[in-house]
Amino acid sequence: MAAYGAANSLKNTIKCILQSSRISLVPASSTQVLRPPYEAMNRLLKVLLKLDDTGYSKIRTKVNALDDRIKEAVWEFEDLLESHFYDQILPQLESERDHLSFSVDLLSLQPSVDCFVKRMTEMELEYDIEVVNMPEEEGEPIASRIDFGGISSNMVGLSEYFEYTRNYLLGEDEGNGFSVIGMAGVGKTTIAKKVFDDPLIQKHFELRAWFKVGRKCESNEAFDVFLLKWIPALATKCLPKESMRMTRN
Repeated sequence: MAAYGAANSLKNTIKCILQSSRISLVPASSTQVLRPPYEAMNRLLKVLLKLDDTGYSKIRTKVNALDDRIKEAVWEFEDLLESHFYDQILPQLESERDHLSFSVDLLSLQPSVDCFVKRMTEMELEYDIEVVNMPEEEGEPIASRIDFGGISSNMVGLSEYFEYTRNYLLGEDEGNGFSVIGMAGVGKTTIAKKVFDDPLIQKHFELRAWFKVGRKCESNEAFDVFLLKWIPALATKCLPKESMRMTRN
């Protein structure tokens, strides 16, 4: 959920501003300008977490699209807020290099804040409705839902997790397995693909396969299809004939 990360970032930015000992908001009453967006982010974060309570058989196309719109709106406001501070702090730095504190007037931001809070309230309501009304995914034959082609994504800011995961899989223990868990949008698939494509992993493992299934699947049936596609000789020894006929159909 990219919107969750964006909302959390804005919440922390506002918190840092309000608690900073080096920033004086003038007039003092202007601190109230940032209270509504801070509270709006608190409410939004709670609503966004409702997605985690839904089943994996739900179709999330509309919810994902709305999540992206929320993310862009939050990023836009945070950029506006940071630019506002930069424009007021920079002249103070240039006039006196040893400045230990800075004065920032937020009152001119009030119209933008009001517009943003109203927009977030509307999106929050829309998101809540979309999550409740997500349709069920219709069942499909498992073979048609398997993708052996992999993905193409860039990894940003996950180098420590990548190195830990790679080193764990390259360890001496045979049969190492590793689960990557977390909320949607945090980079689980990206880091898994980065490890999968790593030269050391390719050299260490004789056989690799990028195996992706849909939200509705039977693990045994998915594994049967995997064996038939990648290791047919082993499949003929391990799978019952009935399973092989069903999987090939």
